[in-house]
Amino acid sequence: MGTYNYNHRLNINEMNEFVMALSEYITALDKDRLMKYLRHWNFYEGYHWEDIQALDKPQITKNYCRPFVDKFVAFEFGKGFNIKVEHEDDGDPDTPSPVTNFLNEIWEEHNNKMQLCVELGQTKSVTGKGWVQVKYESPEELKDPFGEYENGRIRLINMSPNSIYPEYDPHDKEKLVKLTVMYPIKEVDKSPILRKPVLATKVYKMVWTDEEVMYQIGKEEPKVMPNPYGIIPFVEFTNYPLANKTEGISDLDDIIPLNVELNLKNSDISEIIDYHASPVTLVYGANVGSLERGANKMWGGLPKDAKVENLNMNTDLGASLGYTNETKHSIHEIGCVPESALGNNQSISNTS
Repeated sequence: MGTYNYNHRLNINEMNEFVMALSEYITALDKDRLMKYLRHWNFYEGYHWEDIQALDKPQITKNYCRPFVDKFVAFEFGKGFNIKVEHEDDGDPDTPSPVTNFLNEIWEEHNNKMQLCVELGQTKSVTGKGWVQVKYESPEELKDPFGEYENGRIRLINMSPNSIYPEYDPHDKEKLVKLTVMYPIKEVDKSPILRKPVLATKVYKMVWTDEEVMYQIGKEEPKVMPNPYGIIPFVEFTNYPLANKTEGISDLDDIIPLNVELNLKNSDISEIIDYHASPVTLVYGANVGSLERGANKMWGGLPKDAKVENLNMNTDLGASLGYTNETKHSIHEIGCVPESALGNNQSISNTS
């Protein structure tokens, strides 16, 4: 098996390579979806200017996308969740049922419940869609030197939406009929020209239906086997549904444009302040080369009509600051996170 980088964030060159490797398998809509995911992950991780020329990049980046997503995830999963299944018999209702104990064991002991929930929350908040693969791992598949899983274990794997390509019933958008997991991997291959091993990019493909599952690497012969579960073992999580569409709404869709505007205006203000902290000196009617430069210098012997002055700021920064504050308020209003939730307003102490 080859190597695959499970990092969600790809730079623009890596994403282009990713799309090129899958170009014969995916549609134009899939490509647009992948580029949208790329942009959203970039903004979450603070890379706001990758598609802007280096000379035009703003100076200031205030990343509100990450704290907003983290706040949503903390609100949704911060206290975890409890599983409780009612007794099928007349047992004590206060005593957990065997099914409850089994499910809690799967979540907490087999799958690190809190970390999985945080990763799933981040994924669906940033992209609008989350996927979890449910997989049974037999004792033979596991590296279990301490014998913790004598009967194997049930894995819950948070999948990257970059790699998931679902197909739904044309008459029922909630009925999943086929799901393809697909991503490029690097494998050692023989070069017919160089006659030595090289790293070749191949597409790893896994196609699930209710009846069978197919595995394929590159152009190799596909391996087809019966689906051992009888269902497609992937669970879909939609961040916020959108009527008549299978795609969900990301929490960053409306925040990103406002965050960009805020950073642009803050960068303009920063440039103005830098400019006037070291102002340009205008010299009229004199030879600049004969004047000594530096702080605490005194010039004399200038021609009668000569004039020297610093370029002053005649604009009012108050209006610019007011606009940036209004933009920040809009981010909180549109994003549905009050400013106090991010520490803007401090509570008043009763201590004198």
